[in-house]
Amino acid sequence: MVTVMKFGGTSVGSGERIRHVAKIVVNKKKEDDVVVVVSAMSEVTNALVDISQQALDVRDIAKVGDFIKFIKEKHYKAIEEAIKSEEIKEEVKVEEPKQEVKPPKKRRGRKPKNTEKGE
Repeated sequence: MVTVMKFGGTSVGSGERIRHVAKIVVNKKKEDDVVVVVSAMSEVTNALVDISQQALDVRDIAKVGDFIKFIKEKHYKAIEEAIKSEEIKEEVKVEEPKQEVKPPKKRRGRKPKNTEKGE
């Protein structure tokens, strides 16, 4: 039998909670095959919605940068709490991008060309 387990929100909201989820999965794996689905940590989905709206409304790249920093810090803290092996911690951390993130160029509204003949 296959058991599908889905975790998200507060159940994976911190490293401590992630360790707890891992124990649940390991115990279930002793009985059945397991498929695990994990969605965003607590606060992340709402933060994504908020920052995407702000980015569209005001195109404030500083706020986007602060948001990225918040998400990274939240996940790095969870890594520190959840994983005991230093070797594994280093494997799961993502390197900083080599180039600076730039704001998107503003689109200028253009009217489509009329391709109908006779006008």
